[in-house]
Amino acid sequence: MKGKALLYFVEGGAPVLVALLVRAALLALKKDIARHKKAAMIHAVATWISLILALILVKMGFTISENAPAWISKIHLAIIYMIPPLLVILPATGLSGRRTAHMMAAITYCVTWAASLITGAMIFSMSRGWL
Repeated sequence: MKGKALLYFVEGGAPVLVALLVRAALLALKKDIARHKKAAMIHAVATWISLILALILVKMGFTISENAPAWISKIHLAIIYMIPPLLVILPATGLSGRRTAHMMAAITYCVTWAASLITGAMIFSMSRGWL
């Protein structure tokens, strides 16, 4: 039961984080930089909170998946571990005016997020017996 509780907690916050990320990306594409900065920072803070809470729950003994194969969990964690460094690089490049570096980091971040969502959905589906 502990594994499911953490899984539901982590998956439950994903739609909010995705909505914040999409909002920040759309504002960047519209070149509304002031609002983009606010939306991106809100997303970054919410993502840090989610990561820290998940880490605390894991330290308390909760598991990420109980019915999914170990290989998908390892891939998912490897992808997740790429997010914190990108959360440091993005504001550093964006606020310092290094636009090209910021855009490349943002693209990497979006691809990483998509991969984490896909592997997370696979773990969720496997834990429910759908895959």
